[in-house]
Amino acid sequence: AVTTLPVEVPPRNPVDTDAVEALTERLALGGSLKRLAEALSVGVE
Repeated sequence: AVTTLPVEVPPRNPVDTDAVEALTERLALGGSLKRLAEALSVGVE
């Protein structure tokens, strides 16, 4: 079976994408990306 996205649903939200990229860059520049990943890993476990 082939599933297709409804036409009214946009493929992506540019505003959200930019926000996520900006946050990711900020975390990476701050050296917090690894700590964030570790915190998420602990949270999952």
